[in-house]
Amino acid sequence: RWCIDRGASGHQVWICAQSLYSVGGFPLYVASFGADAVSILRGFRAVDLPTGEKRWMVRLGGLSAALVYGIYSATLEACSVWCWSAFALATYAVVRRGPRHDEPTSEQLPPGRL
Repeated sequence: RWCIDRGASGHQVWICAQSLYSVGGFPLYVASFGADAVSILRGFRAVDLPTGEKRWMVRLGGLSAALVYGIYSATLEACSVWCWSAFALATYAVVRRGPRHDEPTSEQLPPGRL
């Protein structure tokens, strides 16, 4: 049973979800979402984006997590479903951020070095 299973809605049930549920039941499984949220919020502190844009991304991530966990937590599929929206937000942050202040831009590099 300790593998990636297919859930009742056809989404993956990850081993971490199965482990949390088997050790602490539904309360531990849902509490892990809180730990994930704290980790993500701390990560956003390091992202070089305007504050308003960070707030928009955190709200969108929180809303998507609340919806996904509300719909799929009973079948333990929430982790695998929500990871796609988290991945999309993280990709946006990496692509959108532009150069960090301590990284030279292409105009500041010597000729022939990119």
